Amino acid sequence: MTYIVIYMGQLTCRLSKLILHLSRGYPQEGIDMKTCRLCLVEQDEDGFYVRYNTKSGRDTVCKSCHKKRVAENKKKTAPYKTVSVPYRAVPHWLTVEDVKQIASLYEQAKHLSQSTGIPMVVDHVIPLRGSNVSGLHVPTNLQIITAKENAMKHNTYPQAMDTQD
Repeated sequence: MTYIVIYMGQLTCRLSKLILHLSRGYPQEGIDMKTCRLCLVEQDEDGFYVRYNTKSGRDTVCKSCHKKRVAENKKKTAPYKTVSVPYRAVPHWLTVEDVKQIASLYEQAKHLSQSTGIPMVVDHVIPLRGSNVSGLHVPTNLQIITAKENAMKHNTYPQAMDTQD
């Protein structure tokens, strides 16, 4: 659908952006083939993702090389999954020793998982986002439990679980 918007006395036409998109980037004469900078294979422009910030309007890496790079990066970064902790849950008075203790708890959980074959996780005794109370991301609030126990616990505080029965 084409529409024209008059804004502050100027006429802006969305049709020109549509034409640019349909012509696959910035229109240039004679450019139907492009060479990938990684595999050095010449391909049709349809073999490259659209990038409007390039002169040709296409990426410099072909789709197959791009997919390979994404897969490789996922493999490289898989062991370095970060644990998302709310910023407000990390107190400003946390010392370097406390951070080392937290890191060692995560390493212990990983080691226990590998040695026993049972998935172990580091859990907050008092949940960070509890409904009645919120804990802190400190070593005294952390415990190593099985992933199954953690899933059953949800976001509840142990005392709150006892009163629910």
